[in-house]
Amino acid sequence: MTSSPTRIAAGWKVDEAARAAVIAAYELEALRDTAALRKIADFAAALCGCPVSLISLVEETRQTFIARRL
Repeated sequence: MTSSPTRIAAGWKVDEAARAAVIAAYELEALRDTAALRKIADFAAALCGCPVSLISLVEETRQTFIARRL
């Protein structure tokens, strides 16, 4: 499948095929719930004053949550 850059906001273009290739290059299971991502989730929750925060990757047909603070 080929895709052309998608315009998402004024001045921004996303090449969906390139974005998908970069995501595919990482092993999502290896990233899931790593200490560094948990620290980012903890920071986001504290920054926003929320008890819950999630870090996710959005792909063409799915969304994967790779870290969380509950």
